[in-house]
Amino acid sequence: MPQHVACMIDLETLGLSANCVIISIAAVKVDLCAPEFSIIDSFQRYIDITGQTNRVIEGGTVQFWIKQSKDQQQELLATPRVGLHIAAKEFYKWYIGEDARPSAITERNLATSVKPKTVWSKGASFDISIMDHLYRGTSSPTPWHYRDGRDYRTIAESLPTELPRPRVLEHLHSAREDAEAQAEHLWAIFRKWKLE
Repeated sequence: MPQHVACMIDLETLGLSANCVIISIAAVKVDLCAPEFSIIDSFQRYIDITGQTNRVIEGGTVQFWIKQSKDQQQELLATPRVGLHIAAKEFYKWYIGEDARPSAITERNLATSVKPKTVWSKGASFDISIMDHLYRGTSSPTPWHYRDGRDYRTIAESLPTELPRPRVLEHLHSAREDAEAQAEHLWAIFRKWKLE
């Protein structure tokens, strides 16, 4: 059974403020105390921006996306999308393990249904803050306790450089790939420094 299930969240947005338009939500669950890195479970939804009437689009972020590769722009624009509130409900169920419906009891199925002990993102004031703001505007509560939030960037940049840096991503600014790479690097930090 996992000892320290953690969730790494990464968002792609059209702004930097807590009430910005969200275009993609991705997250992975990992056991930070496992002897080998593996993703226990993952979540990704591309969000329909047309229904986000109370959220803002910021010009600087739109300019950032215009400068990205055509492939990256196509991934963000052409993929099937769901409404933001539907994605929030689906994420909530995934996070707390409610959507795990094992056909047979296995260690992996049990791990998938475990609610994470901590939730991480790259930057204390970005991904988790945006998700907190999102849940305040829905009928679902925030799936984590406010004390569970952690900042991956701080721990990653505070440690000596002999630890390998995160792997090079195939696609820059892919929420799923970012969450996976950050979780793998966080796992390596926990192993190196024997954190729990």
